[in-house]
Amino acid sequence: MATPLSTTTSLPQLEVAPAFLAR
Repeated sequence: MATPLSTTTSLPQLEVAPAFLAR
């Protein structure tokens, strides 16, 4: 949790994954 960048990069990825599946 010392790297906020990791969480910021994981957020968009999580939103893109379901979006691709919903496609």
